[in-house]
Amino acid sequence: MLRPFSDDVEGVDAMGNAGEPTEDELRTIVETFLDNCIEEPGIKVSEPRKPVDIARWRRTQALKHINDKNESDRSDEDAMILHIDASITRLAGKSPRAARVMELRYFGRLSEDSIARRIRRTEDTVSRDMRIGRAFLLLGLASK
Repeated sequence: MLRPFSDDVEGVDAMGNAGEPTEDELRTIVETFLDNCIEEPGIKVSEPRKPVDIARWRRTQALKHINDKNESDRSDEDAMILHIDASITRLAGKSPRAARVMELRYFGRLSEDSIARRIRRTEDTVSRDMRIGRAFLLLGLASK
C-alpha cells in the first residue's frame, strides 16, 4: 500500500510534488529525444503478424543511443532518459504492470485510455499505476 509522502523528505511536499519536472515535461523530454535521436523503421500496423512492441523497441534504441556516447558527451536529456529507464526497471521488481504502463506512456507515447485498452484493464487501474510510477520517478529525482 502506498502511503502519502512524508513532510520530512526534503523538497517533497505531502502531495509528492518535488519541484521536479511534471509528467508533461517528462513526456516532452522523452518525445523530443526520441524524435531527434531514433530513426524508426516503417511499421505497418495493419499487418496480421504479431505487432512490434514499439514502446519497448523505442526504449531499447534510446538506451543504445545513449550508451554509444562517451559519458562526457551525455546531456541532461540523456541523464533524464537513463533515470526514467532505471525507475521503470526498479518499478518492474515491485509492480510489473505499473512498469509496463510507464513504458507505454513514456516510450510508447500512448494516452491512458489507449494503455487501458492495450493491457485490458480499466482506466482507473491505469491511472493508479501511473501514480505509482510517478512516485518512483519523483522519489528518484528527489534523492539525486
